Amino acid sequence: MPSDEFELINKIVRDKNYFKKHNIVGPGDDCSVFADNSLITTDTIIEEVHFNLNYSSFYDIGWKSIAVSLSDIAAMCGEPLVCTVALTLREGIAEQNIEEIYRGIYELADSHNLQIVGGDTTKSSVLSITTTVVGKAISKPVLRSTAKAGDSIWLSNKIGLAKIGLESFIKNEDSQYKVFHTRPTPRLNLARFLAENNLTNSMLDVSDGLFQDLMHICK
Repeated sequence: MPSDEFELINKIVRDKNYFKKHNIVGPGDDCSVFADNSLITTDTIIEEVHFNLNYSSFYDIGWKSIAVSLSDIAAMCGEPLVCTVALTLREGIAEQNIEEIYRGIYELADSHNLQIVGGDTTKSSVLSITTTVVGKAISKPVLRSTAKAGDSIWLSNKIGLAKIGLESFIKNEDSQYKVFHTRPTPRLNLARFLAENNLTNSMLDVSDGLFQDLMHICK
């Protein structure tokens, strides 16, 4: 398996003419875009990779599973519409734990008028949640590829707050930043403001680190 995520993506995606044929803006952005400016994104969070139950509650991981996909929608200047949730359970997950996961899912979804319309449940050796969110561009999708030389580069918040929060958990320190790790806030309100005021020509969700994600814009 290739060690780099984007090297792997380049190996498995089909020729770009395939996406043109089907009126799709394919891999390379936070969401795929269809001809009617609808958006779709899929994300998976996995125990011991993206969350640790020593630091996050079941409510937290439900919240986070939705937040990561909503962040992709925000990065395209879109609004979310519907979502499916695929829940993979391991031994030891009690019924009340599942109820807490879905309490976190529904609370964040409801705050953004996102409807949970289906999904799947299965068993495995690790706990994971996969979400697929469909949305709609507020005016037009904002892509990475529309950046141009001379653009100024802005961040919507300080970088690294989630990492500081995680390190605080690991060191068992009190910190106001823990919530940035357990319950990230998708920037949908900011995306609407930017779209309605035509203030951006390119955006992306900074989830892989500033340097790596900035390189995606530059490329």
